[in-house]
Amino acid sequence: MKVKVIKSIRTHVAWVAPLLKALPSLKVIHLVRDPRGSILSMSFNGWLSWYNLTEGCNNFNQDLLDGKTLTVLYPDSFLSQHTTSKKTWDPYGTHRNTNTKNDEWRSIITLEELTLSEATCGGVITQLGYRLLNGSLEDIRNLSIPLFNNNAEYIN
Repeated sequence: MKVKVIKSIRTHVAWVAPLLKALPSLKVIHLVRDPRGSILSMSFNGWLSWYNLTEGCNNFNQDLLDGKTLTVLYPDSFLSQHTTSKKTWDPYGTHRNTNTKNDEWRSIITLEELTLSEATCGGVITQLGYRLLNGSLEDIRNLSIPLFNNNAEYIN
């Protein structure tokens, strides 16, 4: 069987629903990472302004809600998974250790960016099972302190 793989960054989950309906053989993996890292990355790329984080956080939240719905509607075709999750759903050989890349943001985020992202997106951060650090650069830089709680409600 020939397989085509497409990586798309910042595709809203709602945009995937019509594709899943129209293409029954389509498989979608929605990777979720710590919103603080996503926010930092999007700001570097000019996709999100630090002055308009509320919209970005609302988009994260909507993607989570839509992802839960699609997981129920299309359990064999849609998977939403944390990039740090120990669970593996790897039918196409796409597995790689993303922990190093996932933590890269922790070494470059500023105190202002950390404080602002946690204040604005704290609800999404905690809903995903990540710890809020309340503006502690010392804790965010210490990679031996895990940010992710494997018992989070959101994990599939």
